[in-house]
Amino acid sequence: MRTWLVSNRLPFTLDAGGSLSRSHGGLVTALLPVHEEGDTWWVGQGGFQTRGEEEERFNAARVVDLQVPADCARRHYNGAANSGIWPLFHYFPAIASFVPEDWAAYRTVNRIFADSLLARIGPHDRVWIHDYHLMLLPGMLRRERPGLAIGYFHHIPFPASEVFKIHPARDEILSGLLGADVLGFHTLEYARHFAGAAFRLLGLVGVADEIHYEDRVVRVGAFPLGIDAEGLARALKSTARVTADSELATGLGGRRMILGVDRLDYTKGIPERLAAFELLLRRHPELRGQVVLVQICVPSRIEVARYEQLRDEVERTVSRINGTYGTPSSAPIHYIFQRQGMPALSALYRRAEVGLVTPLRDGLNLVCKEFCAAHADGEAVLVLSEFAGAAEEMGEALVVNPYDIEAVASALYAALTMPAEERRARMTALHRRVSDADNRVWAREFLTAMDQVQTANAANASRELSGADLEEHRRRLAVRPGLIAFDADIIARPDGRATSLATLAALAARYRHHLLLITAMPRDKAEGLAVGGAWIAAERGAFLRDPAGTWRVLPAGDPLGSTEAEVRRHLEQRVRLVPRSYLVANEASLHWHTGRRPLPLVDALLRESVHVLDTLLSRSPWHALRTHDGLVVRSAHLHSGNAMAAVAAAVGLAAGATLTVGDRYSDEELFRWGGATGCSIAMGTPLSVARYLVANQEELEAVLAALLGGEHV
Repeated sequence: MRTWLVSNRLPFTLDAGGSLSRSHGGLVTALLPVHEEGDTWWVGQGGFQTRGEEEERFNAARVVDLQVPADCARRHYNGAANSGIWPLFHYFPAIASFVPEDWAAYRTVNRIFADSLLARIGPHDRVWIHDYHLMLLPGMLRRERPGLAIGYFHHIPFPASEVFKIHPARDEILSGLLGADVLGFHTLEYARHFAGAAFRLLGLVGVADEIHYEDRVVRVGAFPLGIDAEGLARALKSTARVTADSELATGLGGRRMILGVDRLDYTKGIPERLAAFELLLRRHPELRGQVVLVQICVPSRIEVARYEQLRDEVERTVSRINGTYGTPSSAPIHYIFQRQGMPALSALYRRAEVGLVTPLRDGLNLVCKEFCAAHADGEAVLVLSEFAGAAEEMGEALVVNPYDIEAVASALYAALTMPAEERRARMTALHRRVSDADNRVWAREFLTAMDQVQTANAANASRELSGADLEEHRRRLAVRPGLIAFDADIIARPDGRATSLATLAALAARYRHHLLLITAMPRDKAEGLAVGGAWIAAERGAFLRDPAGTWRVLPAGDPLGSTEAEVRRHLEQRVRLVPRSYLVANEASLHWHTGRRPLPLVDALLRESVHVLDTLLSRSPWHALRTHDGLVVRSAHLHSGNAMAAVAAAVGLAAGATLTVGDRYSDEELFRWGGATGCSIAMGTPLSVARYLVANQEELEAVLAALLGGEHV
């Protein structure tokens, strides 16, 4: 089995001698152990002219350099990704821009990646896609290779659905990501945000960490990235680190050091950090000349005007603070605008007494983890923003709100004056945690999860109605008249429902079967479903209409009686709590409609209501149950299986159905009633007891046409 690592940029450079060497960055550090082990290839844009000997060197290094037209690559990266997605996902919607031409380029680049991978990957390979530049790629691959093992890891925050839904292509992004078997995020919060967006915007459902999407399960989980502990340990022992440390000691002249290391980006909170350090010096003059802030800013997207403006702002602020609080022999801030190698960084980590990591929003932040890993002796304190993803794991740090300048200044003072025993206890715990959960552990856990979910989804995929099974059920259709039952509510669009009904009517007519259409609608609305000689079960089986148009009432047991008023009061109170929800009192049921896209709070209210109402109804045959769009209260005697039995008795057929089509919310009894030899098909619900699964209406139409003999209606 070959593994394909996929990122927008290739993490390699080509030196003057034509040799590949890795570049810097957290993604490189994280994935290099995976790339170095086994049959693993890395796919991305390197910007190389891979021809002749260079092509051979790339193949030897298991690297695929994709060629993307320059203007398309620019619009994709600087436009759609970094001017639209990046600010929005970091909660800066006011500066996000959404240009249609940029999004077209984003889609094109994802398509180029998909086509290149599809030309290379084998049926048993796995593909691990990384980051927000390629969010459409999982779906593109899934459509072409349904059984492929696909993972996606999101390295930046995923925003709450209220923010995410601002993006004009929000549904396309969600559908693209849901092509993966496993969706990984740094924190539980981000995973919940994604699941919430899928529930609210696409109307999906899930259990625990699984989302049910079409005929598959998608696992959504937190996989916090670990540092390259082995690489850091080597750097700490290197002679380059010793030399850098000696130079640092001389330059500091005995002053205590606070360290900040960041890419120069507006999400990192550098101006706010400088303001907090200035406040510390103003409030505590005794620290002037005793403490120095070393701020490393790694150049980032310097061709973009907003980043150049940020650099000017930071450098002006540093100059002003140094002019105000500096002396001829020392400056309170050492500002360095350049990338540092790991030996130099490790020297800075070891020399610093305080690590100051205060982004306004950050997916994770590996700097804080590397800082803690460098302090095995426990002689340091970490001041960490609560908006860094790593804060979810690092409770022993001094966690602050980076927008609260006074709180950050107070935390800095607390860090500098913390008793030695407390300092060691905090840092020792942090050091142990980040050292144990390194990048190798992270990669191993994610790939294991991919394999587990892919195996489960492969089992679901094996429930496809095709081949010998299809021929067997076509043969049974032709043997004798039987029953075909269809839950008309599983298809939301009226035009889509009409298409399926026409196909089913043709299928029933060809093989002289009885057709039963089941719906939650009341009798007057259910009349609109009538096609051919179909039977209709309204309110899920409370009323049955024969092909001549005559309705009859099916037995429901004892009526709801005096309990109805109490049930209504509960549901009406819930309607007041949930905007745009409403209560429908049908002839034989009460239906609380909450919509197909419930909020998390609504989901909790639905679960609570089922419990409360079932307690109220415990002495009656009535019960409450969830539906795809809310909750219904009806008699337990009224369900699709009983409707099937009533039709079978009326037409003189033995128990069992030839074909049943529905979903797992309302039709499990229908599937069971069909028996072991019946053909039961569930649409878009992988946890059903049905024998076969289809993902959507298009797949359902294809199966029905195949049963009809390959003819589309």
